[in-house]
Amino acid sequence: MKEKEVKRVLAYIRCSTFTQAVNGMSLEVQEEQIKTYIEKRSDWELVGIEQDNGKSGKSFDRPGIKRAIKRIEAGELDIFLVSKIDRVARNTRELLAFVYDVLEKNETSFVSINESIDTTTPAGEMFLTNLASFATFEGRMISLRVREAHAHARAKGIEIGGTPYGLTRKNKRLVEVPEEMRIVRTIKRWRSKKEMSYLRIARRLNELGIASKLGKAWTGESVRRVVLLPRKKMGRPRKKGEWSE
Repeated sequence: MKEKEVKRVLAYIRCSTFTQAVNGMSLEVQEEQIKTYIEKRSDWELVGIEQDNGKSGKSFDRPGIKRAIKRIEAGELDIFLVSKIDRVARNTRELLAFVYDVLEKNETSFVSINESIDTTTPAGEMFLTNLASFATFEGRMISLRVREAHAHARAKGIEIGGTPYGLTRKNKRLVEVPEEMRIVRTIKRWRSKKEMSYLRIARRLNELGIASKLGKAWTGESVRRVVLLPRKKMGRPRKKGEWSE
């Protein structure tokens, strides 16, 4: 009878806060859960446990997960195991990027105990596919809500985003800065009448000692943003319906 191939398993555990540890997701609880789970699989061998203590799942800038990724890319394991998917990432898209770009790329399966996800099985792969579809839907809904919120704000005369050169914010509205507006008009005149390039205009402004909005030297890109600044952002009265992008 042919022996089962032993799968090398690397586990990952994470606890972000003291409160989380008290509420049952301590590193010790996760480790015990993982070891109990592996004991039931005769063809699995635990080759290590990487951990992050006191680290948020919002970013992959964590020493433990970085070490795990290095081991995955080095081909040291066959299965990456966690107690819950949110131990890896709190964001669905980031989780999927990790699974597809790191694990699948290095022929490593993903297993999460609590959600019963196991990509070594067809059912586990289907679950991930459904999760990816939901992430796409979620992203589109978020984009739609953001656009609607921006449109609502603009309809009330409230501008969204960074403050362009030539303007400042006052009571959540953009108003002109006379000194900067003179520079804006000069930049646009150089561009339209003298046909100067963005880079040449930037060099000229720097030679004259005129700083950009952030007090830094001008670049071709910062000049381009001023030239392409829509009329609706120039602080002039606008008719109803002229707020949309």
